[in-house]
Amino acid sequence: MSAKLNSNASFNSNASFITSKENKEVLWNVLYNNKVFNNIPETDFNNIQMLFEKTILKSLDENREFSSNTISDPKNIIAINKIILQNMVTTIANYKKSLLTPIEIKETLKAEKLEEFDKELSAKKVSFSELITLKKPEVIDFSDVKEDEPLTSNNMNELLEKIQKERSITFPPPPIEVVDLNEGLLMEKEKELEEISQFNANNSLKNLNIDYELHSKIDRLSVQLEQLLANQMLIMEKLNAI
Repeated sequence: MSAKLNSNASFNSNASFITSKENKEVLWNVLYNNKVFNNIPETDFNNIQMLFEKTILKSLDENREFSSNTISDPKNIIAINKIILQNMVTTIANYKKSLLTPIEIKETLKAEKLEEFDKELSAKKVSFSELITLKKPEVIDFSDVKEDEPLTSNNMNELLEKIQKERSITFPPPPIEVVDLNEGLLMEKEKELEEISQFNANNSLKNLNIDYELHSKIDRLSVQLEQLLANQMLIMEKLNAI
């Protein structure tokens, strides 16, 4: 929507002209045409509109030397409008940065990871318990030895050899494997830290690009604003002459 001036308009000060509907339309169109509002969700429109109004009032309050003069000096109007545009571009850039703030991990995702880790930990505990538990030797059955048969030296040797073989098989414990129960947890934490570090690095690069675009847009806006307001001043001079 282009800016329009009412033929009956009469402004007593620069401040009243700056806050007029016509001047706000000019400022908004300059920002919109230079894609300052790009990548901002439509649901945030009310927030942006409030920031726009607050930026105008704040700029006027901080630059009273321009806004308190009479309308006879169009240079002051151009100067204060430039300040408003610069402040608005900076404000919008900061607003966009706030949308890039790292998002916390969802509680459901955390719960799933914790559940998976608990299952792995339980499995390792069971495996570890089995490794360190010694098997009891089986009871040796001597029923094959007849009580009424006297033991000879040969029979005694055979019996001792048999017992020794059985003991050598049943008694030695299995080799114990040392299992680090914290290994899975440490790997999980390292992975999360790496993901957060990469996310922050990407955000830093995006912020640098936004800052560079910010300065470029301010330069372009200043040139366009001078042209628009110069034409506007000519119209106002003609209206005042009527």
